[in-house]
Amino acid sequence: MRMLDPQIKQQQLEKKRLGRLNALRHFGFVDVTDKLYYGTRTFNAKDYTTLISTYSDHKAMPEEIRIPFLKEIADIIDRCGGKFTLSDTMLLCMGSNHNHFNANKLTLQYKHNQKLSCLIIFVYCVR
Repeated sequence: MRMLDPQIKQQQLEKKRLGRLNALRHFGFVDVTDKLYYGTRTFNAKDYTTLISTYSDHKAMPEEIRIPFLKEIADIIDRCGGKFTLSDTMLLCMGSNHNHFNANKLTLQYKHNQKLSCLIIFVYCVR
């Protein structure tokens, strides 16, 4: 398997990170900050194919393509020792918005209709 040059990977991550922060600012968030978390997860073939079956792009595949696709992935994992380790980089973005914020019809209100400042947290898994 060909590994991505670490410097290129870091540049791609930085580009995504700045894009997420700028998006929050664009929608009126202030005090925008972020933090990176790193981890690894190890899967057997069944658990990994179950996981990726929940991804929207895989769910959107026609069944006659998706089932053989997932089987082939499971077979490859089994042929290569039965375990697959996934390295995760998780980007936590945080910001506050003290104005009325209506994203996806979400409004946070307190009793007597007093609007609260809201803190929105986004977590992205960056591959």
